[in-house]
Amino acid sequence: MNASDKFDMEEFVQLAQQQFEGVKDSSLHGQLAQLYSQHDFHPFWVDEEGILASTTDLISTLDSLQYDGIPSSHYHLDELRTAIVQLQSKKASLKQYYAFDTLCTHLIVRAAFDLQYGCLQPKNIDSSWFHPNDSNLYVVDDFFSLLNDGQIPDLNTYRSQLPFYTALQKQLRSYKSLAADSTYLKLVDTTHASTDSARKVLIRMLMPSTIAMEDSNLVSYFQYSFQLPVTKKIDEATRKQLYKPIQQIIKKIAINLERLRWLPSIFDTSYALVNVPAMEFYLCKQTTVDFEMRVVVGKRERPTPSLATRMTSILFNPYWGVPPTIMKKDVLPGITKSGENYLIEKDLKVFTKTGKEIPRSIVTPKNYNNYIYRQDPGDLNSLGVIKFNMPNKYDIYLHDTPHKEDFPNRDRARSSGCIRAHKPKELALFILNNYEQNTIDLHKVDSIIAKRKSLIISLKHKIPVHIVYFTSFMDSTLKEVRFLNDLYKRDTSFKNYFN
Repeated sequence: MNASDKFDMEEFVQLAQQQFEGVKDSSLHGQLAQLYSQHDFHPFWVDEEGILASTTDLISTLDSLQYDGIPSSHYHLDELRTAIVQLQSKKASLKQYYAFDTLCTHLIVRAAFDLQYGCLQPKNIDSSWFHPNDSNLYVVDDFFSLLNDGQIPDLNTYRSQLPFYTALQKQLRSYKSLAADSTYLKLVDTTHASTDSARKVLIRMLMPSTIAMEDSNLVSYFQYSFQLPVTKKIDEATRKQLYKPIQQIIKKIAINLERLRWLPSIFDTSYALVNVPAMEFYLCKQTTVDFEMRVVVGKRERPTPSLATRMTSILFNPYWGVPPTIMKKDVLPGITKSGENYLIEKDLKVFTKTGKEIPRSIVTPKNYNNYIYRQDPGDLNSLGVIKFNMPNKYDIYLHDTPHKEDFPNRDRARSSGCIRAHKPKELALFILNNYEQNTIDLHKVDSIIAKRKSLIISLKHKIPVHIVYFTSFMDSTLKEVRFLNDLYKRDTSFKNYFN
């Protein structure tokens, strides 16, 4: 193809047929093949005269995904712009036209996939993320008619519809704008910042929504937003957070937008949510939190995984059978150190594999694995007096606890992986009265518990439960974004992708 030649359509079609003919799966490449097949293997972005105007809209659309936290480099926009210059020079080969057209189509389809499923594979980033994204994405029919008319598909269709996503997008725009704010940059570049200077930085970071707040409220709001102790003063911890590089916050938001893309794009009307870094439980109906409470989550060496399940029943006065992990990491060391006294202290009864109770004195560190260990209902039971059954293969559930002393603490990562509830009675009553229309009061619940006999109440409405790990997320108002400590250091797994 000489520089003076026009674009050769027949040769383009032959190249496309060789690449795509016969590919029919539903993968990204398969849907790309279907688009070209429906178009008789003709191009979407070029014709015999050169590049179509729609490429400008394509670049603008892909560039706007930076506000989804997706870096522009992910879509090779510099490469795309360079290709446009080459093609406009009229010195391009047929293969360059072909490569350009298929790249443009690939990128717009890929963008839809990225928004629906995420840019990264969860299993490659977080080995404890088991929460599924059940989306089934097929873009061919919608994309074909638009591309054929020279229009860019509306990618908003493929974005998460969860309110958390929109809130994080808004916050990302705000901080990206701040990163380009010369007044802010000059303030944070101060070597020896005074309290007055720090206050100006704080105001700049929070404006415009909080600009009318009094100083103490402004500081409190900032401290709350960044999970700092609320002292109402610009103390050392607050000052340190104020002067952290703004790009760290931008990256944190981008990481959590990606995590949101790993979830289904919409939840059921009613659902329960546990955000592990926040160490909080929310029972939600649409965009309203009906019930909230503090929870204790897995300690750092026994982290709580991210998963989806359903609450199926409420169990009063549960028995507790010791699971293998706790058996190995807690019970065995206890037996090794104190023998029978440890089992007595923990109120653990010992049974053979056939269910026959045996004296605790028989158990030794050598034979401990031959037996089953169980706590009867009571004050010392590790599950407390109420367990919320949420069947899942990871044996993670929500339950009461005898360790009430943990709930006032800011750091509540104290369990072996399960989730301990601060207000189990109140939650049980709320679910039974408001979700199940089961008229039961606190007196009745206390009466059931006092009998020390197990009672299970099955739920007619199985409540979806989402256990998630977000270090930038909404608070219980579902309006304010908070930046949380990376409890299990999982943000570091994203490495440099979201710079």
